[in-house]
Amino acid sequence: MQEPFAAASEGLAALADRIKADFPESVSIYNSLLLHARGHARAYSFYTLKAAPHSHVVMWCHSERNEDSQTNDSWLGLHCRKEEVDLLKAALQQTRLLDWEGRLCVYHVPEHLKNAVQEVAAARAGQELDASRCYTFAYQPLQQEEPIRCSAGLRVYRLGRKGVRHMLDTSKFDKKKNFDEMLHLVRSAPSAGVYEDPSAESEAVVDAASLPFGPEEQAPVAWITTSFYGGLAILMTEERHRGRGLAKLVTQVAARMLAGQGYVPHAHAEATNVPSVKMFESPRLAGAAPGLFHAQSVITVICQLSRR
Repeated sequence: MQEPFAAASEGLAALADRIKADFPESVSIYNSLLLHARGHARAYSFYTLKAAPHSHVVMWCHSERNEDSQTNDSWLGLHCRKEEVDLLKAALQQTRLLDWEGRLCVYHVPEHLKNAVQEVAAARAGQELDASRCYTFAYQPLQQEEPIRCSAGLRVYRLGRKGVRHMLDTSKFDKKKNFDEMLHLVRSAPSAGVYEDPSAESEAVVDAASLPFGPEEQAPVAWITTSFYGGLAILMTEERHRGRGLAKLVTQVAARMLAGQGYVPHAHAEATNVPSVKMFESPRLAGAAPGLFHAQSVITVICQLSRR
């Protein structure tokens, strides 16, 4: 049986432009396509349908060998229009690109695609996926944005080398991400970290349009980064600095940077992650409402599979 997916190694920017009409469901895939088209990211491979090359069906995939289980762990993202669900479902039923015996994580699955993904998983892996409801929060810039301010004793920078290492080492879900690939990503794509700096004697305005990189050998106390899949992710504040609004600060700065580079700033928050949902729903994100995040009508589902 012929492989239904074709590698889309060229024309990723044009593909992103094609699915732009499918916002808000397509924002993550759109950003990820642009990140890879511009060379800012290189972790994922993208595929379209051989039988319908001009459709809006897009899949990105990344696989790694799991030596313990002797299978391939796979991460993938899917997008299609509602009228193309059957096309994508048929391709997933036939593809040889995925190891259905390994661990499989399917990111940002919209509601209209969820049942199809579960049916394919039940047929090919012998069990349905574990689904987590997520909200997609998209940034809506104001016409006249107010300055973003950082308190005395602190400075906001893009993440430096030690910042990236510290971010991965302290992450619950991203410890095993490839450091070199993540460093390559943040060298071009937006990230933001708050660093302690005693020389910052007064409050200062943060210029997100020309933010320098932070010290290479200093770890930040709060941070966020653009993810390979297109959204803002790995948001964290050191425990002793929590309650100061630093998570809102780095989120606001990174969102402005993304918008300035032509991406769609957004983040996913699990419905059960009450603190994150409340932060994004806050009417005054980062203290002075220099731009707002709004929950989109689309419900995002992250499906994870571990062999039982």
